[in-house]
Amino acid sequence: MWGIIQQFGGIPPSDITGRINEPFNRLVMTLDEHHSFDRFDWCLIPDPYHIPPIPHCYMVRVHEKMHGTPVDGTIVTFLDHRDPGDTTHLPDPRFLRLHAAVAGIIHMSGAAEYIAKYLQDLRETRVLATDGGTPIMTLLTVHSLNKV
Repeated sequence: MWGIIQQFGGIPPSDITGRINEPFNRLVMTLDEHHSFDRFDWCLIPDPYHIPPIPHCYMVRVHEKMHGTPVDGTIVTFLDHRDPGDTTHLPDPRFLRLHAAVAGIIHMSGAAEYIAKYLQDLRETRVLATDGGTPIMTLLTVHSLNKV
């Protein structure tokens, strides 16, 4: 799986592990937008209308219109409003590119419903099955993708 992530996102595993939720990679959005982003219903792709591209300027690409998804085609530009000395950065474009690649693959392959079910199961799973039947690797893999 790490090979696929590095191939599509250009991100070495060492840059992902434990760093997805660091301040440099935070996005502020409504709760509904956040849930639909986590489900890969939408993503941010580099703004295709500007050549050369404007740094940190993206277009919303909606794969599955659900409650909470923003309007397809909306332009989003991240601006740096840091105070001097603040080390928080704008979201890493590599992580946004990886999220967009995963979202596209999930929806083109028809795996969206399967993954949505596992994400729901993951949220509802509080303990492991006593018979050892909990699909740990599947849950962990889907959970890892959900954090990208």
